[in-house]
Amino acid sequence: MQRKKTRYKDKNNQTICIGDVLHVEEYPDKYVGGSYDYDGVVEEDSDEHIVVTYYDIGEEESIPLSCFPKNGRELLTENQRYEYWRIAMLGAEPPEELWKWSD
Repeated sequence: MQRKKTRYKDKNNQTICIGDVLHVEEYPDKYVGGSYDYDGVVEEDSDEHIVVTYYDIGEEESIPLSCFPKNGRELLTENQRYEYWRIAMLGAEPPEELWKWSD
């Protein structure tokens, strides 16, 4: 499955695509209470903005990817993506298209 690339890169200079799972930090080099620091899914919102959406049972929040500095973005590995989706699906086996990339 071909993933749609964005213009954004993570701290390792890897291109971020729609559907990727990222760890994002608003202030990566210091602790700032109340700041954003989470794993989320890269999506395109209805206005075609690239956002990182935090999902939890019964809640979701989308923040523009541009709010996070490059050194505050890190793509999750295949094993980390698998675990992210397995937890999101309450322990059920996640479909491979959510966590396994062919490229």
